[in-house]
Amino acid sequence: MVPTGAVEAVEGRTDLRAGPRLGVRRLDLAYVAARSPVVITWPDLELRIAFEPSPAPLVVYTPAASICVEPLTATPNALALAPAMRRSAGVRILAAGDSLRAGMTLALEATDTPSGY
Repeated sequence: MVPTGAVEAVEGRTDLRAGPRLGVRRLDLAYVAARSPVVITWPDLELRIAFEPSPAPLVVYTPAASICVEPLTATPNALALAPAMRRSAGVRILAAGDSLRAGMTLALEATDTPSGY
């Protein structure tokens, strides 16, 4: 599946802001303006993903046996968009000597929630 550049409202099954349990929910989405940090919780662990710049595009992919959360500097496949749309999608053209900085910090912490969650 190749991203098309279409933007949809985050609601219902795609709204993860309140930290709902994923259960059998399968997602393969790019959230175009996610705010740092992203927090993923399990019954006994918490993973905090802080990223800069923020807001930024964030991919959330939840196949049956795993989860992928990936902050990006531009939306997926942004270079394939029409030239007029590329900058708003995060594409930056760097001249000689220019730089682009981005960062990500992962913090894993045990929680006090019992394993019978």
